[in-house]
Amino acid sequence: MTKFRSIIVTLFMIVSFVGLADAGYLTYEHYAEIPLPCSNFACETVTTSEYSVLFGVIPLALLGVFYYLGVLMTSVYVYLTEKTNVLKVLSLFTGLGLITSVYLVYLQVSVIHAICIYCMASAGTSTLLFVLGMVYLQVFKNKDISS
Repeated sequence: MTKFRSIIVTLFMIVSFVGLADAGYLTYEHYAEIPLPCSNFACETVTTSEYSVLFGVIPLALLGVFYYLGVLMTSVYVYLTEKTNVLKVLSLFTGLGLITSVYLVYLQVSVIHAICIYCMASAGTSTLLFVLGMVYLQVFKNKDISS
């Protein structure tokens, strides 16, 4: 694996771990029913809104845990196996996280009229993962998929 690919994969691992920690914390707080410590923000308004759960029972933060865990595990797999074609697929997959984050930020700003700093941190990490993926794809756009 080239040095650039190694750096990108390492950054994927670090950023997805940060996202996993954030989403894990929000999931824990949801199930423990503990108010979020959130000065100057309305975290509880957001995290207890009807938009914070899927089908009324599955916290969106738990879906974030699965997303970030998947990105982290895939990044570790790429790091260990050097299967760069998997890295290209992962880079494209991060678009799902970006689209989801844009929608959730829209809900906070336009519908709920409250901002959760932890949710915004998750949006930031998913956006950073997308940017990393797009940088990787741009640099290697003309390279053979097995390279």
